[in-house]
Amino acid sequence: MISIKHVLAHMLALSLLMTSIDATIAEDAPPDLKSVRDSFADRKTKLDELSVTWRLNHSYNMDVNSVCELEKADWFYQVDTIAAFKGPKRFYDQRYSNNTSRRPVSEEAVDRMVAAFDGSTTRIFEHKLTPKGKKRNHEARVWPGDEIKQFSAADHFMSYHGLNKTSFSIWIDGSRFLPCDLLEEMNLPGCRVEPTAQAAVDGTSCVVLDLPHERVWLDPRLGLAIRQRDWKGEAGRPIATRVRFEDHSEVLPGIWLGRRIIQDYFADPSLKPGWTTRPYHTEVMTVAKLETSVPDETFRFEIPPTTYVNDMSRLPALPDGSRPVVAYAIPASPTNLDEVVREATNERSMAAESHESNNIVKYLFYINISVVLLYALYLIAARYRTGKTFKGRSVS
Repeated sequence: MISIKHVLAHMLALSLLMTSIDATIAEDAPPDLKSVRDSFADRKTKLDELSVTWRLNHSYNMDVNSVCELEKADWFYQVDTIAAFKGPKRFYDQRYSNNTSRRPVSEEAVDRMVAAFDGSTTRIFEHKLTPKGKKRNHEARVWPGDEIKQFSAADHFMSYHGLNKTSFSIWIDGSRFLPCDLLEEMNLPGCRVEPTAQAAVDGTSCVVLDLPHERVWLDPRLGLAIRQRDWKGEAGRPIATRVRFEDHSEVLPGIWLGRRIIQDYFADPSLKPGWTTRPYHTEVMTVAKLETSVPDETFRFEIPPTTYVNDMSRLPALPDGSRPVVAYAIPASPTNLDEVVREATNERSMAAESHESNNIVKYLFYINISVVLLYALYLIAARYRTGKTFKGRSVS
């Protein structure tokens, strides 16, 4: 009679055997570059709708002034972010706190920034620090269409996973930006998949991509999820910064994303010898919430009361492509907003018409002056020719 203990033992042995077979397959037959590219294209398509909430913290292994000097930065913040995407729509809400700096923070510093595109209009809101005893107007900008560059500073999570939603790039050595989008980078010449599996720093056996700007470790047991990215330094330095991925979660069938992302910074040996293989600065991003369904209301950001707004969505574009700016402040009572905007738009429209009328008057004036000058030149030239002809005649 077979006991339950024997059955469990056989099941465990079978599980270990399958794991061993999977590992052997991963090590002996890595996917080709096209298969890896197709895998990332597929997950980017499927992750068309996503909401992520994360916190980014810093730790330092040398004094903060030296870190700021190496990265050409004046301060570092704890950043709390809510990011959401749905088709072309995007939303970022970032709050900055626990500042660490080498110089006082400017009175114009922003402690919250919201960027939202609802499919037709872009809204950017900046909440400024309010020094004691001073009144500070917060600011917002509104314009039609999608200005993707306004979102590029906030796309850490998706970009680190190689699935950029914006034009986000990684800042290397305090001097240059390098691409994060793996689909774009895999289209560059010189890309290849290493012929044998290699271990990431956490010991996981991975498929390794060797790309022009970086090396990427992909976990074959998690659908080629990223385990590690090492961006290369200049002048043959093997690593300038490393991003490690932990606590992976299967957000959709076969698609795994890291919920804890650690970025280590390594120094140029000519600037800080001894810090080329151990990090002098580490950032840790911890995901609190990850959802694949986002309501449309997320992208309809309402600008708070008392905010000063520069609105470029109210009037048609000018002939040179620029847009008239309608300026107004969001009233304390939302019921008055439409009236405030309407009055500001009418005033700006009248100012634009007056400006256009003045331009027409100026153009007519300059045209008249030009005509008079040309006619005067014509008379002078005619008189000159007549005098010259008279002097050349023979007198009998």
